[in-house]
Amino acid sequence: MLTIPRFDETYAAFHIKPSELNGSLSPVHQHSVWHSEGDRLYDHKRYQESIACYERALVNKSDEYLVWNKLGLAQAALQQYQQARSSFDQAIEISPNVYVAWYNKGNVLRELRHHEDAVANYDKALECQPKHHEDWVWHNRGLSLWDLGHLEESAKSYDHAVSTNPRNFQSWANRGKVLSQLGHYQEALASYDRSIEIEDGEYLTWANRAITLSELGNLEGALKSLDKSLELNPANDELWNDRGVFLYELDRYEEALESFDQSISLKPDEDTNWFNRGNALLRLKHFDKAVNSYDQALNINPSNHWVWDNRGCALSELNRLNEAIASYDQALTQCPTSYSAWNNRGADLYSMGYYQEALNSFDQAVALKLDKALYWTNRGNALRQLGQLENALASYNTALSINQTYSQAQYWHSIVLKDLEQKNKIKLETQLNEYEQTSEENKRLAFHKALLASGLVKQIKQTSRNSGSIRPLIQVQGKPISETIIEERR
Repeated sequence: MLTIPRFDETYAAFHIKPSELNGSLSPVHQHSVWHSEGDRLYDHKRYQESIACYERALVNKSDEYLVWNKLGLAQAALQQYQQARSSFDQAIEISPNVYVAWYNKGNVLRELRHHEDAVANYDKALECQPKHHEDWVWHNRGLSLWDLGHLEESAKSYDHAVSTNPRNFQSWANRGKVLSQLGHYQEALASYDRSIEIEDGEYLTWANRAITLSELGNLEGALKSLDKSLELNPANDELWNDRGVFLYELDRYEEALESFDQSISLKPDEDTNWFNRGNALLRLKHFDKAVNSYDQALNINPSNHWVWDNRGCALSELNRLNEAIASYDQALTQCPTSYSAWNNRGADLYSMGYYQEALNSFDQAVALKLDKALYWTNRGNALRQLGQLENALASYNTALSINQTYSQAQYWHSIVLKDLEQKNKIKLETQLNEYEQTSEENKRLAFHKALLASGLVKQIKQTSRNSGSIRPLIQVQGKPISETIIEERR
């Protein structure tokens, strides 16, 4: 997570209380007293009362930009962002060259999700060159650029922030987050490490560092970093869930299950926690318990297609194939482009002997995910069962072009080749037997038909001899028969 904006707070000190006011004080002095009381109340987080004091101060002296700025801060503290924006506008109108109101207005605009306007206000603040707080302007500017999806520019803002103040651990941490999103994982890791050198008590920095380490393939390191985060914040269900995910990816399913149980005990109404618990149980072959976990997830969020899909897998392992297919159908209702659900649906239809329906599902899967060797292999198996051996062979060939070492595709490819050889052998033997049983006249006619089909002959005429017998008169196209070579084709 990224650090929220900080507002700049600047106060003056006054010592007379409003209860001590009398008619002898000038409006300027009364302004100062109300201003001072507003500051005191603000310091005690009594924001609504401080707002009333600042407003009384402005009645006596309305051209004081500092009071307008503080009024805006108190309003922002109560999330009255539109009112705060108006107060900062008043401060800017009075003193357009003072950075603080531009900066605070930028923070309010960011809270209102007007990120482009927020960046423009931060830029105005930077034009005023407030060296003592410039790092925070760059920091929050980076936040708004992040929210706009301008990650490269956001990273540059954080570069400026840490250059201005190398001890700003929050800017180092946010810089790491942006660099990680850009895929610059080693640089991100270095940024997190720099933040931790300055302040090692920020659990989010340790957690985000863990995610970056996992992206680098260092799951053991990621787990250690996450454990440090949990030491700092043991009641965070998301951290326990992430820990379970890392353990799951390390094939440590029992430990992963324990972590998911912890996340559920902290937040039982989070569907992701139940879903991941179901996945660990599925790996441990506790299929009934996995189904129960998936059901809990679906009670919370019935639109999660991944849960329906994996629930179908667990039901399939229990040989409850009709229920499994119904679960895949639910997944596809939520997400018709779920190639995993189409494949799993096809696999269970195949197991039930519905090969054409299975083929239809596999066709959907490969159309959505062309580079998955498993799907092409499954499609080939369905075609083989339907007797479409040539098409099956083509499917296996596609699978092997994606993954030459995929053993299932290699195995079924060899089986279909043998099937085709046997099929062709039987076909040839059948044709030879039929030919041997044919009369001489039919053999001659078959030979003539073959010649005509070859294109070497344009016409066959029947002529008679004196004996009354029939013989063919063959007319060759283009050249004499003696110059025509008929090649055997295999």
